[in-house]
Amino acid sequence: MDIALIERMVMDIASEVFIEENPERERAPRNFKKNYYLSMTDLTGGSTVVEFTISNRIPQQVFESGEEKSIEIAIDDFIDYWGNDLEEDKFKKRGARIKPHLRLFGQSLLDGEWMEFSSNNKKSIYDQEIRHKLIEKSTEYNDEIEIYGEVQELDNKSETFRLHYMEKGRERRVNVTLGADYKDSIHTALKEDNQKVFVRGTGNFKDQKLQKIEKIDDFQLLDPRDIQFKLNDLKNLGDGWFENTGKAPSAEGLTKLSELFDAYYTEDRNLPYIYPTPEGNLELEWSITDADVILGIDIDSLIGDLLIIYDDKDIQYDLNLNTSSDWKKLNDILKGVY
Repeated sequence: MDIALIERMVMDIASEVFIEENPERERAPRNFKKNYYLSMTDLTGGSTVVEFTISNRIPQQVFESGEEKSIEIAIDDFIDYWGNDLEEDKFKKRGARIKPHLRLFGQSLLDGEWMEFSSNNKKSIYDQEIRHKLIEKSTEYNDEIEIYGEVQELDNKSETFRLHYMEKGRERRVNVTLGADYKDSIHTALKEDNQKVFVRGTGNFKDQKLQKIEKIDDFQLLDPRDIQFKLNDLKNLGDGWFENTGKAPSAEGLTKLSELFDAYYTEDRNLPYIYPTPEGNLELEWSITDADVILGIDIDSLIGDLLIIYDDKDIQYDLNLNTSSDWKKLNDILKGVY
């Protein structure tokens, strides 16, 4: 878990560095933080030394120049943070990215144990004493937030609206500061029944709980069959959802599938109906010219069973959704050219 948190903190800092290094940009590229990860390349004994390199989650995709440089700077700042070697303003700025993870990061360290970070002749130490000191100062912080939900209760006087969303199967509501660039879209969302929206912005947290969204960076009105919304919504499904026996799809599998759809799916005008199955997998259904297309997906392996139903025949394919070639095959089928 600590390794996963290191990756998250480094990539949170990297997105901030990217904007600093590219002042003409208002935000980092879409899915920037999801496209890269820290890959373990070596593990040696003794004190257990882990070596990492920066890897692309989707190698076939072309990335913008400057992204990997931003990650390298972020790694240096991450190391300097624990050694308190950053200037005060930068220490506070980087701390805003690190503080959301402090309660989990390093919680298994025993007295006398520590983590030592080193890169490019930089070195710093993290132990329980440092962890507790930082936690005491981190009850309130800001962090980037992404939410799929519905707009409710617009308050023009306070220039806020309430966003309703689901989190781990529970209903949540949060106040959002009205963004001038998105007022028309927000008003449209409020007028339409069950209009789903996507909001990305800066959230204010206290004791790990979201208190409000202070700034909107992106606001989108979603199609009723929006793929990212549906896959995210299925994470709220619990075991026993179908006649008390249905298994919920794994959150990890849904996240991975969402990333692959975002990277490879090109038929945005032909969105599928997405259904969970009692076995904990997914079934997707499309209609194309003269045929119906049904794709069953094993959520753990992301292996798909594709069935194309014509009036006079059925055709079946096996798809490995971990490969770009099979995503191309799916896109071509939906275009009616395969």
